[in-house]
Amino acid sequence: AVTVLSQPSFVSDYTCVSSLGKFRRHTARPYLGGMIITRLLIVHPETTLRKDLAREFTRHRYNVTTTAHGNDALHAALTDPPDLVITALNLPDIDGFELIRQLHDSTAVPIIATAHTQNTTITIRALSTGADDVLTHPFATVELIARSRALLRRVTRDLRHLNHTHGGVTFDFALRHASRTETTLTFTALEWRCLETFASSPKRLFTHHELINRIWGTTNTTTHRDALRTLIRRVRRTLNDPPKAPVFIETHPGVGYRWLSKSPVSSPPPSA
Repeated sequence: AVTVLSQPSFVSDYTCVSSLGKFRRHTARPYLGGMIITRLLIVHPETTLRKDLAREFTRHRYNVTTTAHGNDALHAALTDPPDLVITALNLPDIDGFELIRQLHDSTAVPIIATAHTQNTTITIRALSTGADDVLTHPFATVELIARSRALLRRVTRDLRHLNHTHGGVTFDFALRHASRTETTLTFTALEWRCLETFASSPKRLFTHHELINRIWGTTNTTTHRDALRTLIRRVRRTLNDPPKAPVFIETHPGVGYRWLSKSPVSSPPPSA
């Protein structure tokens, strides 16, 4: 079913079916010589507000997918990670904090949470769970768009300075792209977070505790130690990096791991 919004010249709203239910994607046709390049996932139980936000973000050249359900949002984000997620905390199926936690644990997508109550405890909990910013209703859509742009700009700037080539592999952290000669190397969102951690401090020996804290955002090293080993093993396999003769990741038994790359050399980040 196709529903045309109030800007029929370039906005459309059509239904996509996932294994967990339905979500709506709003796309804009080319205009002013350009295409929407930023992919945004909006999760909100209120239909009118959800459509209004989608319409406004689409007008600002975002490619917008919307859903009312946290499970659908999680499925969509894991299947095809967006550039940004904006989610309400009061969702009909799963707790909004749980959605944020799972997105934070499984992806590297920045998250803005919206809360209906001005409450310091709720704000702190959302930020501690994995949200990058919290906005309280009622809010102006222009402020939400401005915060989204600022967050995306900061994320891109923080990642771009990590770009470098090492061991024949070129890493572009802002674009989440790695390649060896003409072959693209595929990493999951969690593996990219691991690579970003290493590249942020090349030649530094990261302890198991530090890596677990940075990658999963938890201090519970007991339950994540095996997960860390598995993650390192997968990254090494993709990089074709043998543990006994490493080019990228060096193991320090009982302590942690070290990234053997030289310091990244790249163009200075653009001003905000």
